[in-house]
Amino acid sequence: MVKELRIMVQPSALSSKTAFQVLHERDGMWIGPPPLGAHTAIAANFREETEQKLKDFMLGLKRRKPGGFEFKNFCRSRYDGVVPKAVQELLEAADKEAGAERPRLNVYSHEAFDWIPWEALFSEKMQEYLGVRFEVCRLPIVDTPPVVDSQPRTVKSIRHLLGLDVFDAADPAHAPLYLQWQQIFDPLVPSLRSPDGDPLDKAKDWPTLDELEDMQQTDILHITCHGVKEIEDNEARVAWALGSPKVAGSERVHERNLPPTFASQGRPLIFGNACGSAQSSDLLPGLGTVLFRKGALNVIGTFAPVRIDVAIPFAKSFYGRLLGGNGQGGIAIGRALLETRIEFHNKLDADVSHLFYCLFGPGGTQFKV
Repeated sequence: MVKELRIMVQPSALSSKTAFQVLHERDGMWIGPPPLGAHTAIAANFREETEQKLKDFMLGLKRRKPGGFEFKNFCRSRYDGVVPKAVQELLEAADKEAGAERPRLNVYSHEAFDWIPWEALFSEKMQEYLGVRFEVCRLPIVDTPPVVDSQPRTVKSIRHLLGLDVFDAADPAHAPLYLQWQQIFDPLVPSLRSPDGDPLDKAKDWPTLDELEDMQQTDILHITCHGVKEIEDNEARVAWALGSPKVAGSERVHERNLPPTFASQGRPLIFGNACGSAQSSDLLPGLGTVLFRKGALNVIGTFAPVRIDVAIPFAKSFYGRLLGGNGQGGIAIGRALLETRIEFHNKLDADVSHLFYCLFGPGGTQFKV
């Protein structure tokens, strides 16, 4: 039975940030499509269309016009447009043999191609999204890959932060969600959980960049906030809004203003629970790749907008699997994320926010409080 597949995404021409090719590993060698194959040159508008369609779908969902059939068709077209036939055959064969023990798909990718929505690609033959059939692990190409210990990582501290205006005191639906947010780590690690501030009281402070710098010894850093796209020097980028997402100049995390130790070497996990928190923009790498390159062992984010009524319970369910019911260790991080996607996939109808969560880093990392 195939337990792990490896593919690589790299530019198909020197210095190209728009054309790419997908290779697969066989017998220790990387094999790609023919030089003039259909998957070696993808126009830039392929990426732009992908990102716009994902946003349009989530916007339609907010307006109660989900368009699930259209979304599935679109993700099917992306699968055929991104994945070469030889790689499709490998994926489909591994899926068929897997049974209950789902295989791991390691995607080694050049940073210019962070935008590819691997977890949401839909296979006609499998009749399912890759994100609920495979333990997808995105592995930015680095000189020294992280080492996964055979023993679980010991978690000594957890910081649980909230950006401004995530919850709306005027919206009655947000009160129970706020309660769920408070309880994300309960009863897993009540002695370590430390949520900061009250989102329904605007007099309280939100986390600042300086405060993030003071958290350099934190093992798990979980941030719930808005993800925003901003323009600077004619360049678009995605940022995590610690302050108000509507006020320019408020505290925001992006690749150019990271506190020096935000991604301390070996920090086990940073989880950015925000819209597009791992999304790249204007061919810049997303924060998932940036934080991984700076030393974080694992980073979880999203590559598209997510709904808050999915984001909060999704995080709570994920940590229940990752840390175990009493904090003494659960299952490996890649498996925990896959099982959480499957759970929400089975109980949600139109909302596919759960497919947008992605893992940067090795899937075999385990945690114990």
